[in-house]
Amino acid sequence: MHQLREEQSYYGHFNTVKDSIIVRVVNYEKNKEILKKCPYIKIHDLAITFRWIARQDDIGISTALITDEELGSWNIGIQELFCAGIANTKRIFPGEIFTMQSMLTHLMPGLEIGEAGIDLYVLTNQCKIHGATAILYQDMIAGFARDLNMDLYILPSSVHELILVPAYEYIDVYQLYEMVKEVNDTVVALGDILSYNVYKYCKETDQIVIA
Repeated sequence: MHQLREEQSYYGHFNTVKDSIIVRVVNYEKNKEILKKCPYIKIHDLAITFRWIARQDDIGISTALITDEELGSWNIGIQELFCAGIANTKRIFPGEIFTMQSMLTHLMPGLEIGEAGIDLYVLTNQCKIHGATAILYQDMIAGFARDLNMDLYILPSSVHELILVPAYEYIDVYQLYEMVKEVNDTVVALGDILSYNVYKYCKETDQIVIA
């Protein structure tokens, strides 16, 4: 009981947990009930939720969802919560971008990959867990778009990764939607589906919109 009181006291103060708060992107509609009891920021058909890291060791990381009750006890606004969460998430889960070909070669070393019509890139984090939250790493996406000198289509492969497609003029957005739908319906586990939408990063406006 004494230990429980100490933990409640510790997590009752924002400054003591500030450096362990992270953000996570989830599908809004699929999480509507949970979102009724916790702070979130809605972006398109997604929601940014907030968690604090309860444990982190060699085995892995366990997190707990931050509730409205906890946010109220900390006496802070959601913007302050977001600023802390996104900074920590980028630090603890750095993003990375690599080609789809290199990922397949790593997973299946004997696989021979021929010439592809377009280059596909994977955006995730170094842990490869809940890497789709990297859609919030807009500075990273902007830098990659500048390097390619192109806008980017963003395909939600799952909650763990996103697929970046250079926005060539001949790309058929409808086919990209069909691709996302087929993967979600046949490959991705129900709990890992992020969205059926396709997004687009516009280099000129520095914004992500639904394509």
